[in-house]
Amino acid sequence: MYDKKAWDEATVLAKAQLRHGNIEHDELKRVTESIYSQLVEIQQGPDVIDVTTIQQVEEPKALPAPTETGFKHEIIDGKVKCAVCGKLFKSITLLHLKPHGFNSREEYMKKFGVSEKDMQGTIDRSNVKKGEDNALTIMGYIMKAYDIKRGEVKPFVVEKGFEDIKDLMAKAKEKGVAALDLLKEKAPLPKKEAE
Repeated sequence: MYDKKAWDEATVLAKAQLRHGNIEHDELKRVTESIYSQLVEIQQGPDVIDVTTIQQVEEPKALPAPTETGFKHEIIDGKVKCAVCGKLFKSITLLHLKPHGFNSREEYMKKFGVSEKDMQGTIDRSNVKKGEDNALTIMGYIMKAYDIKRGEVKPFVVEKGFEDIKDLMAKAKEKGVAALDLLKEKAPLPKKEAE
């Protein structure tokens, strides 16, 4: 007689190992059976367990990079395609490559004949706001001028009568002044900074 609950739990655990690349598909049945037998033995309690009969689950191993992947390393719509699995990324990182069996990005680049530049997608940054139109820039100015931390900026700006940094920027633009100058009107700089 088998324990359905233990079998279901063993199946879930084995599938998780498969999904994370720790076991191969053809090992699924063996690993599930091994996990099941260990779960049943654990449920029976310490006085029934015979330590010599417990099977050991093999140490998870990395998936080797296939010799013929069927994918081509290329950039598609600004994203880079992994030559091993065919997935698209902003950039190919070592974190992604480890499960494929690579110990460095250089190994991957050498194997597939790509340069460091080819490991990054081409992201369009033409719509990124710069200078006084960028909220992060204004946040940096405020942090420096008032000697406050990043997490303190929004509450500080709200305390001075603005909804947030973008509201401060919009009101400054309406008045034709810099956002920091408008903030200084409502919150003069500390004396040590003003001197």
